[in-house]
Amino acid sequence: MNVENCGRGLVVALVMGITGISLGQSSSTIVLGPIEGELAKKQIALDLENTDKSLLPLATRAIRAHGALRLTNPQSSSFGISLVAEGKDVVGLSILSGEPRKVVKAASVKGLNGQDAMLRALDLMVGELTGSMGFFNGR
Repeated sequence: MNVENCGRGLVVALVMGITGISLGQSSSTIVLGPIEGELAKKQIALDLENTDKSLLPLATRAIRAHGALRLTNPQSSSFGISLVAEGKDVVGLSILSGEPRKVVKAASVKGLNGQDAMLRALDLMVGELTGSMGFFNGR
């Protein structure tokens, strides 16, 4: 008899808990404004204004995934990044800074293919801007 009552109590508690969770999810919101604002202060603002349109989608995804970098417009960025296909397996990288913008680093980066070359160029850029090794090309 006690086991039966205990089992009913457990079922009731479980149902109440699930109901509370599902009701709570529908009406609650998570506000990340202050957290996002603090993160933005620590990130390096850059733009891809002079990057080849064919390289832009992958470069954008990679930079957004990094965490220490933040894409913004040229007026708000600290660095301008230019990625230009120079061949089927070579990407030109230029890092620009200052006002007016001047090239502070330029390199031609060779890879196994165009995508690998671009990811290696992004790794070089990360190293120049943060002093840390990049992780885009997986090496």
